[in-house]
Amino acid sequence: MRAEVQLLGPVRILRDGREQAVGSARQRAVLAVLAINAGRVVGKDELLWAVWGQPRPASAMSNLYSYIAGLRRVLDVETAPAGYVLGIERAQVDARRFEQLYWRGQVAKDDRQAEETLVRALELWRGDALSKVPGPFAEGERPRLAERRLKTMEELSRVRLRRGAAPVAELEHMVTCHPQRPVFRELLMKALALSGRRAEALRLFRDTMHPGPALRRIQAQVLAGEDVYDESA
Repeated sequence: MRAEVQLLGPVRILRDGREQAVGSARQRAVLAVLAINAGRVVGKDELLWAVWGQPRPASAMSNLYSYIAGLRRVLDVETAPAGYVLGIERAQVDARRFEQLYWRGQVAKDDRQAEETLVRALELWRGDALSKVPGPFAEGERPRLAERRLKTMEELSRVRLRRGAAPVAELEHMVTCHPQRPVFRELLMKALALSGRRAEALRLFRDTMHPGPALRRIQAQVLAGEDVYDESA
């Protein structure tokens, strides 16, 4: 029977494709720590800090034992001298699989393979990572995974531009959702120019407050009628 732990959205456990009961929010927090560290012993003190932080309630240790017992009903959680280890492969945890695919996409031998790999990585996401999971571990891991997701989207857009595609609609959405990340505006300007919409690319530049050096280089390329796809731009 194959198990899978999903963290890239609401936390879920699947066994042979069927969703299993995960338990309370704190039990999901314990599961998240064990899953991210699948195959490695996680000490009890590490788990207590990750789920409750400091100061922790007097009941934390007894609650931890209860949560471990609950997880054992659906997963292989082994007791080690110093703590616990989740007995599944890293590839059975979607967050770990996402990281592996991201790095494979970075070193892919060609852009076609890179695009396929990065698409597979992004398809693992079902919402905000570790959704509604409490505790210091989740609070730190959530933004880290979200940042890696955005980096994957950036890289996928670059790969598609190199392959001659112009993902304008996708990049317009990213510019709207992440106005604080100038790279999406730069990529959108390139995509517009590559699709023959140079007037719109220049309008995007004019509408940008305080454009940076990269956006100014793209503007100069568009005005000069040059090929805008330049990795250094």
